[in-house]
Amino acid sequence: MTRELQLGAGTFEYVLPGVTRCLSANELNGGHWRVGARLRKEWRGYGTAAWYAAGRPRWEGFTTALHYRPRNRRVRDVENLVGGALKCLNDGMVLKGLGIAADDNGAHYRTTLPVIHEPDNVFGPAVWVVVSELVPVWP
Repeated sequence: MTRELQLGAGTFEYVLPGVTRCLSANELNGGHWRVGARLRKEWRGYGTAAWYAAGRPRWEGFTTALHYRPRNRRVRDVENLVGGALKCLNDGMVLKGLGIAADDNGAHYRTTLPVIHEPDNVFGPAVWVVVSELVPVWP
């Protein structure tokens, strides 16, 4: 059974440095296992870096909004980003219970679908996350 959670006061935004494309679930599971393992480790590192850059907050619960501004207008599958980039980022922030929350299960985390923005020729492609605190609703 999951607890009722609502938005709290804490929030932070982190731009993934040098990342111009999002990791999809197809990239993780479609090729050789070693390539998928390397990509998972890289994107978990981005999640850990985001948590450290925010001052290593410790919250009861959290939600992560992944934002992606692609290079072109090609159609992209939002659900692939949940199973790829978003999952790895959250695993990096949780750090096996030592990070932002005790776990990224239903009691401590709520899924937010990624946002795919329109391409921008001035700023170019980018990936960033907005992480918000969730606090329990008092019964």
